[in-house]
Amino acid sequence: MNGVQKIVGIVTGVLATSGIGGTVFYSHPTTKTVKQESKKPNVTKKVDQGIPEKTYTFKFGDKAVNLNCRNGYLPHEDAEFLSKGNMKISIVCRRENGSYRYDIGNLIDWDSLESLNRQGLKCQSANKGALNYQCTWSKGGQPQVKVYQAKNWPTDSYKREVILIN
Repeated sequence: MNGVQKIVGIVTGVLATSGIGGTVFYSHPTTKTVKQESKKPNVTKKVDQGIPEKTYTFKFGDKAVNLNCRNGYLPHEDAEFLSKGNMKISIVCRRENGSYRYDIGNLIDWDSLESLNRQGLKCQSANKGALNYQCTWSKGGQPQVKVYQAKNWPTDSYKREVILIN
């Protein structure tokens, strides 16, 4: 029996050092599961809904064109790139005190765009923020004017709608 005890001792030693046959005790604590549900109403927002706008009217001789601008935005001069070598002056809704700190007053004269303003066009209102502008020109016939969707967003504007001139 002495030989059997040696063999059992050797096998037990090998199993103990290799980790095989060891007793493993695993305890899994019991926890209560809580299910939380959120009952949010399905809401769809329209960004432009409820934001008041003012209608600015520009009179070019016998033709009047309107441009709607949100509160905090005023009509301002700009130019629209239509194609290579084809740019036209325009009027956009520009945020007051925007990124370039434009001084938006009651006169739109495209003075920084003289090369595009071939007719010497100017639009003026009674005061800053007034809704009616009278537009005059010093050269040529009555300008062609239309409301237009610009290809690119004008700087400091919330929409692409502009008044395109000539």
